[in-house]
Amino acid sequence: MRRVTRIRAPRLLASSSPSTPLVSLRPISTTAPSSSDTTDRFRKLLWKGKAPGPADPYAQQPESSSYQQPDLEAYEAELAELESQTRDLGSLFPNAASSKTRPSRPFSRLKTSFKPTRAPEVNDVGINGYTPALSAEGLEEINKRVFQLTGHLLPDPKLARAQTVRHILNLIVRPPPAKKLVETLQRRGELFALPNVSVHARRITPIDREKEVGRWKLIEKELAKRDLPVTGHAGLEKHREASWVQGGL
Repeated sequence: MRRVTRIRAPRLLASSSPSTPLVSLRPISTTAPSSSDTTDRFRKLLWKGKAPGPADPYAQQPESSSYQQPDLEAYEAELAELESQTRDLGSLFPNAASSKTRPSRPFSRLKTSFKPTRAPEVNDVGINGYTPALSAEGLEEINKRVFQLTGHLLPDPKLARAQTVRHILNLIVRPPPAKKLVETLQRRGELFALPNVSVHARRITPIDREKEVGRWKLIEKELAKRDLPVTGHAGLEKHREASWVQGGL
């Protein structure tokens, strides 16, 4: 493959340079383009125009020329004038600085203040309309108030025997009813684990046993055919011999 002959070397050897060179010369620079140009070009592409703000946000921002340093002498003069005015007020009112001001309480409609009172004694009976609680009138008022609040009306014989407040509370507070046997067994759960034991909430009658084996429906049909009551006597007399055994005539 043939190479293009150099043009500059024959040009140097020639005694006279041609008036119209064939190739234009361009100086070659060995320095690489700066990175700031590349950064600006990418920022313009990202923002689709002129990018706001500096290229390096961590670089120190130039101080604005519009910012002016405050006049410290004017501020110092004003501060000295205020100190002199404060000193003059202190000389006019010497007791104002030494007195301790109490903080004001916040406004509230609730009355938090209370007046201590003394409980009446036995000797104070009859003073200021005081009625002893264990008297007949006091017990009547207690019974009335307890009935209004709880709905429990205390019997008069029991209320008359009350001697202390504990007796009255024992009459007002009713003890809880005793638990049934079936409830206790259900809570323990010991008998329910046995295969041949069944626990019922009430007494098992002969009718319940007939229902378990499926004979009670047949018994009801036969009693209805004979016009006999299913349960009870239906106005008929009881067994006479049973009354004789119990002493009847």
